[in-house]
Amino acid sequence: MMTHMRMMLATLLLLMCGCTSLRLERSITSQATTLSDLHYNQVLNNLAAFSANPETIPSHVTIRDGSAQIQDFGSASGGLEILHDVTTSLGLTGSRTVVEQWGVSPVTDDIEIRLIQVAYKRAHGRPVLMDSELANDIGRQLGKQTAETSDIDQRNEFASYNRYRDRVIDNCVTTLCAEVKDVESYRASLTEVSRLDAAALEDIVGTNNDDIVAEGEDMTSLSPFARVNRKADGSIDRTILFTPLAAYARKELKDIQKDMTEIGTGWFHVGGRRDVPRNACYVGRANSCGRECYVWVCPDGLAELSKFTIKIMKFSSLIKESSVVTIPGGGPRFTPGGSGGR
Repeated sequence: MMTHMRMMLATLLLLMCGCTSLRLERSITSQATTLSDLHYNQVLNNLAAFSANPETIPSHVTIRDGSAQIQDFGSASGGLEILHDVTTSLGLTGSRTVVEQWGVSPVTDDIEIRLIQVAYKRAHGRPVLMDSELANDIGRQLGKQTAETSDIDQRNEFASYNRYRDRVIDNCVTTLCAEVKDVESYRASLTEVSRLDAAALEDIVGTNNDDIVAEGEDMTSLSPFARVNRKADGSIDRTILFTPLAAYARKELKDIQKDMTEIGTGWFHVGGRRDVPRNACYVGRANSCGRECYVWVCPDGLAELSKFTIKIMKFSSLIKESSVVTIPGGGPRFTPGGSGGR
């Protein structure tokens, strides 16, 4: 009897070990295949929402991580009873718990939402692009999340050098060059040099400036190095130089605007529930202001759906949250672009 129970228990444990690893492998594979479906579905649901209300706020979540857990439990029992007859009883019990989950965070940053809005409007055929106001908001945020201080250092270094030079010249005028009769001319020249220095400082634009991108500037051909401002007659008024972070922000803005211009139309269809064909690969649905709207993609639109979904994923993770890291002996340190729960 004990031999039978031991064999049953050993068999049960062997089966559970093999089945658990196999089931875990299948669970992870199955969960991974749902990732693209989740992205497609929320994109199509938002396309349907914009069909019903062109000025709606998109609802997006960013998928951060996922996990799959398999927990098996099993037991074997047996008994031997000798009264009038010899009777035996054997029992096997088992249970399995399967947990699959995705960790997500909603897109709540107003800059990302405004950018995503533009993308969905373009997908519906509206001739809109990122304007200079949105571009400058993005540029300033990109500067904040980059671990450099070159924007501040460069401008401060330039200004500090000028102030030091001004003090040297002023000291020369008032003391060493006291024998010069026309001291006022020296002071006037110093004032003019200071004015020119201030004007030159204004021609250096960093990511803390309001006009990283000037109003009316073509963002599909932004130069990261300089911007030439021209007068009405076409002559050059002034040349604007950019700090390293501002140059980086302008390059990123140029790429974002290029992504916007590449968004095509006509790859998805809009209608009612009865209009959805049987060969539709993905279907989205929205109900806004009492109007139910369906959006679907057929096999010939899958390539454009993938391209558009990738752009939306890029736009929805553009602005990184910051975190504060405490360093022993050094106190808290700001870390731009840290994970910080996002």
